[in-house]
Amino acid sequence: MAKKGQKYKKYSREFKINAVEKIISGEMTQSQVAREIPGKPKSTGTINRWVDEYLTKGKENAFKQENRGRKKNPNNMTDAEFEEWILKKWCSFLEERLS
Repeated sequence: MAKKGQKYKKYSREFKINAVEKIISGEMTQSQVAREIPGKPKSTGTINRWVDEYLTKGKENAFKQENRGRKKNPNNMTDAEFEEWILKKWCSFLEERLS
């Protein structure tokens, strides 16, 4: 469990791809790769997620940064138009979920 104020280690996309390719090629096991990562506990849970993402999305799309947060204002709408657009999107989302 995360502790208050805990800093998370971030690994580059290239580092993750390199680690996963070592596992897939049979060069190393997941536990060997986990031991190689500096400052990482010896658990393989993170490595399992990396391998799963690599296999499902492929090398080209794996570990890409996703756009998060509120959607940007499309077509330079006024604030009122943009708010109405967001509400329509939210209502259609809720209708899909409830039906």
